[in-house]
Amino acid sequence: MSEILSGLSQAGAMLLYVLEYGQGVIPPVLLAGVIYLAASILRNRKRGLRVPPVRKGAMLLFICYCAGLAALTLTPPNLWFVLEDGLRWGLWPEPAWWARLLGQGGFDFEPALVSLLLGRESFWGWGDVIDVWNILLFVPMGFLPPLLWRQFASWRGLILGVGVSLGIELLQPIIGRSCDIDDLLANAAGAAIGLGLCLLLGRLAPALVRKAREKVRPAQNSPSEG
Repeated sequence: MSEILSGLSQAGAMLLYVLEYGQGVIPPVLLAGVIYLAASILRNRKRGLRVPPVRKGAMLLFICYCAGLAALTLTPPNLWFVLEDGLRWGLWPEPAWWARLLGQGGFDFEPALVSLLLGRESFWGWGDVIDVWNILLFVPMGFLPPLLWRQFASWRGLILGVGVSLGIELLQPIIGRSCDIDDLLANAAGAAIGLGLCLLLGRLAPALVRKAREKVRPAQNSPSEG
């Protein structure tokens, strides 16, 4: 019982850490959204195009999500805490700190299930919080592309999610993070859940999905599905 309570305490602390760290990506997400909206408005006015509102909203979500995903996974560990301390208190790390990050990441190819079976790890720990977080993190990657583009509303959508996750994992050791097989598996599960939700939405609200896939068209033309 004490082990479970200790694990729950660890999991709670890790969840708070993840949520606090996630706040740091708000500025990149907002910046990406503003840039997309400004570029979209200028382009469409110049070319006389009309983007259906549902598609524009879905594209905005996808752009912001991609920016947030990159800010969370393709930046050095604790970068947002470092920037916050620097901007708020002027506590900037020495140049050597940044240099030490490059190429210092690790690799972990042993799934957590194997560690559990071998008694090296227990449930209710920080790893479970990270796995849940990594699943949730990739649900939009499985949901938004098939919502926007019909060709991803199949196994291609799952391949896209796995491919993006694999690319991220292979790049992370370069910036001081670790390449972890559990992250890849959790991301793949999240992408599969997102794809399933999109396919379910297509059955429950097909008109909404059709609107999200409408092609950009001249303002005076009638809508056409893409």
